[in-house]
Order: sequence, then structure tokens, then C-alpha cells
Amino acid sequence: PKTGALPFGRRLLTASLTSLAFYFTFAVFGVYDLYMSNLTSFNFPPGALFPSLLLMASLAFVLTSLLVAAFRGGAFRALISLLTGLLLAGFLQGNFLNPALGLLTGDAIAWESMRGAMLGNLLIWAALLLFPFLLGRISRKAWSFAVRLIPLALIAAQLISMGVIAFSPKESPPPAGGHYLSTQGIYELGQEENLIVIVLDRLDNRFIGQVMRDEPGFFDQLEGFTRFTDNTSLYSQTFPSVTQMLTGEDYHFDRNASAYMTEAWQEGSFIPRLQEEDFDCRLYMQQGYAFSQARDLAGLAGNVVRGSIRLDALPAVKNFLGLSAFRYLPLTAKPFFWTSTDSFGKLSELGADPPPYTTDDAAFHQGLDREGLRIRDQRKNFLYIHLNGPHAPYTLDPWGYPAPEGKATLLSQTKGSFRMVFKYLDQLRSLGLYQSSTIVITGDHGARQNDTRPLEQAIVTGLFVKPAGRLKEPLDTSRAPVSSDNLRPFLLKEAGIPLKPGEAGYFDVPYDAEAASCSCRIN
Repeated sequence: PKTGALPFGRRLLTASLTSLAFYFTFAVFGVYDLYMSNLTSFNFPPGALFPSLLLMASLAFVLTSLLVAAFRGGAFRALISLLTGLLLAGFLQGNFLNPALGLLTGDAIAWESMRGAMLGNLLIWAALLLFPFLLGRISRKAWSFAVRLIPLALIAAQLISMGVIAFSPKESPPPAGGHYLSTQGIYELGQEENLIVIVLDRLDNRFIGQVMRDEPGFFDQLEGFTRFTDNTSLYSQTFPSVTQMLTGEDYHFDRNASAYMTEAWQEGSFIPRLQEEDFDCRLYMQQGYAFSQARDLAGLAGNVVRGSIRLDALPAVKNFLGLSAFRYLPLTAKPFFWTSTDSFGKLSELGADPPPYTTDDAAFHQGLDREGLRIRDQRKNFLYIHLNGPHAPYTLDPWGYPAPEGKATLLSQTKGSFRMVFKYLDQLRSLGLYQSSTIVITGDHGARQNDTRPLEQAIVTGLFVKPAGRLKEPLDTSRAPVSSDNLRPFLLKEAGIPLKPGEAGYFDVPYDAEAASCSCRIN
């Protein structure tokens, strides 16, 4: 019989097969592949996400199948042809047709430079969408075979891929009920001694120059600080810059990121040397960029706790489906689904306090206003606080509060980040801890052109340093060629810990030292 005369049961079978392949590809497999390919970026186990995703995908599958099967004749064939064309085009787009767009770090993508590629991509989509319709006009029998074969073939191919991914993962998924890095103690200080490192992500020296040109006296509040104008980060991105900066273990891109981070935290001696002198060390930084699993920091960071991480289901599924759409949709539609890793870091919730730490400057500022800094005990403290700083996406006004949508700029973000830091320093003064504290304000790296092209010039990372004992001295400037490798010796020396041969802090590097030891490593 002709397809138009098919009974409801036959129509439902065809509709179900097409709908199953559609939602399996774009929802289930799409999200599964994205999650498993970026395991170190998420601090929640798969069980926190996939039950909700599978439930929503199942409901959509059932409703779509029934809706499509309710149509008859030409309308039914048109809907099946449309779904099949979308399925085929989306699958090919996600696996073979996407150009290199770099990492989703929050930086705007130059879509205007891709107009030619967008047009060519649209023509491919048009051909793929028309294919089932043309096949139906040529041969009803061939059409019936194709609209069943294509969904079955794609489901089979992706099931095989899921099996390969599941049994040979590059990383291990976060365990349910495991460790996580919390916000515990982020506003707490010790009475005796405090070593404080505040990292503003991507704090390029040029950004500091822009602020000074716009507002010459902006940094005058940094009393007792020295600004180093020739500070080089050893890497050009957050990973592996932060891990290396805090452990001293170099990364040569000879193994996967997780293995390097795990080994670096095991082998690094910086924090253990501080702990031997009774320093309570707390690290506030993002998983996947500075450490693989929080259990690697157990015994090193005092804010590592055990707990069961869960997600707010609807926002989590929405974000993951948006990222899946970004992968599978044509180039012309991608700008509407552009996202950044920043949005995924804010999905976690907990069954118990304290919450996990995520790089959220507005939340940090809100907590500083609401709770304020306080003295916890007599212990000595080392604090590492990683903030988004002048890194895109830009969301802050010049005072460090959320800006109206589309109003934030690099300049406003940089000023707002520093004004948050100024408020932190003012609260230190109010507690009487400013003079006795050692404070470093720096970036994990400077700003490279993008993620897909090599560096065009040396990157200089912003750096302000205040040794303990300094209070009201005007902001000084040093041209000594220092690097992020000088951070650890500087802090150890400030803590009264003898340095080993070859170790040198910031103020131990003479102006005429060779800068070769500070060469930037490109990842």
C-alpha cells in the first residue's frame, strides 16, 4: 500500500523510529559525548544530570511520535522527510562540518568573518533537507526504506561510539558523594600571618595600562605594593598555568591533562612546605583548569570537603541542550546558541553546606558585602582566590557589580575587578591585618590573540606585590624580568621558610637579569 494509506500503527512505528533517532542524537548522545569529553570541567557525577535528561528526552520522544503519527498521507510524509533531513544534516554538521571555533572561554567569536562559510554551509543544509523530499518524489519504496535505514544506522553508530567512550574514557567521571572544593573559609583570615594571592584571570599588563590612561590615579590605593611591569606567565592559558604556578611541576603536553594535574599536586612541594610551618592552606579555583578531581587536593587544601553534589535539573539540562545545539546546528544558527564554560560552573548545588567554589565574581563581591572579612583564629593562613577578572565574558560595571546586558566592556570589567580587590584590602585595613599581610595580585596569564593561532608577541601578565610590613608607602614600580616561577619562592621567603638553591622571589631578581628564564610556553 501507499504510505498515505498506512494505518496508524505503521505510521506510529515509522514516526517512533525517526523521533527516537532525533532525540537520541541531539539530546542523549550529544550531551553524553560533550560531558564525557570534558569530564575535568564538571564537578558533578553523571547521575546528577542524566536521569533528568533521559526523562525529558523520553517525554519529548513520546509526544513527537504521537503527534507525527496523527497526520496522514502527504502531511505525514512531509513531517517524516523534514525530521529525517534535520537528523541527517545535524549529524553531519556535528561530526564533520564544524570549523575550528576554539574553546568556549567566553570570548566573542568573529562570526562576521565567516559569512562565506555560512553561505556554503546553508547550501549543504538545504541539499540535505531536500534529499528525503526528492527521494519521495522519485520512489516511494526507496523513500520508505531510507527513512527507516537512516535513523537505525545513526542510532547504531552512536551506540557503538557510546560504548567505546564508556569503556575507554580519557578521564574518570566525578564520583557521587566524593570530594569537592568548597567556599568554606573564603572570607576568613588568621590573626598571626596571612599570605594572600588574588588571581584575576587573564590580567594582561596592557589592560592595566588602559585603566591608567583612562583614570591615572586608579591604582594609588595599592599602598605598599610594587608593580612589576615585566612579569611573564609560563603558559598562556589557565590550564596548565595555575597548576604549575602552585606546584612548580612543568607540563610538556606529553600526557592528558588529568594525569598531569593529579601528579603535579602529588609531587609539588610548595604547599607541603607551608603546612610544615603550620599554615592553613585554602585554595579557591575552578575544577578542570587547576585540578582534575577535588580528592587530589585532600590534605592540601583545607576547604576540600566530602558531599553529594546535585544539580538544579531544568537549568542544567537547558544548558547542556544549548551546548548540543551549538554543536549540531548550521553555522548561521550557532551565534544564537553561543555559550561559555562560565555558565556550566554555576550549575552545581549541594545537599549540604558549604557550596562548591565556582569562579563567579559577582557572587564573591556579594559575599564580601554581606559577610565581610573576619578573623577566624590565631593560625597562619595561605589563601589562593581565583576570580574571573578581566576575562570574557564581560559582565561587570566599573564598580564590580553586574552590568546591564550588553553594557559591560573590557575596561569596565577590569576596573570592577580591581575595585572588588580594593574593597577586600579596605576590609583588611579595618581588621588591622593589612600591614602584616603578604598580598599578591596577579593574573594566571595574559591575553593571547585567540585559541587557534600561535602567539604574535610576548605576553606580559599584570603583577602587584606587597610584602608584609609595608603599609602606606606609595605604589612602586619594578622593571625586573620576573615570572610566575618567582611566586612560590617569594611566598616561602615571606613565611620565613629557607629557600633552596636556585629559588628566587620577586625582589631577588635584579633589573639586568636575563629574561630567557621567563620565556612563555605555548599550549
